[in-house]
Amino acid sequence: MTEKKCCQKIRNASKEYRVPLWKVADLMGVSYETIMRRLRHELPEAEQDRIVKLITDYAKGAQS
Repeated sequence: MTEKKCCQKIRNASKEYRVPLWKVADLMGVSYETIMRRLRHELPEAEQDRIVKLITDYAKGAQS
């Protein structure tokens, strides 16, 4: 049986835009351990959207 991971929207964006989670943590100003701890439980939709926006903005800036 396959278990759905929490915060799948963030994990998918990280993979799609090839931004590692340690870089996401850096963009948020937190440690890698903190972001991994937060991703263990489902975050509010607004918080997930904010993090996905950080990922996409960073990826678009890195491509320029």
